[in-house]
Amino acid sequence: MWNLHFLVIGTNEIILETLVRVITSVDHWTAHSCNELESMFEYLKQHEVNVLLLSSGLEDEVERKIKTIVPFLYPETAVIAHYGGGSGLLRNEVLSVFPDAIANQNS
Repeated sequence: MWNLHFLVIGTNEIILETLVRVITSVDHWTAHSCNELESMFEYLKQHEVNVLLLSSGLEDEVERKIKTIVPFLYPETAVIAHYGGGSGLLRNEVLSVFPDAIANQNS
């Protein structure tokens, strides 16, 4: 079984809550959310994160910083941009990075 821990960053609290709910509805997936760059880096320092999920509302410069700095400092953390499209799209985005994450859950 694949255990994946997500950190979701965005500025819309309702969307963040929805994404956390969708992520945690998958067995062995957990999620935490934040809405600012500083709290994101603080969380990454203290927790093992498999997926950093970029949600809506981030300024372009903030998103560029995340996409540049996170892979350098935390190479084990995949950065995935997700701006909507439903839970099916999210699962496919994760599957593209972790092909066994979903397939092995039915074992």
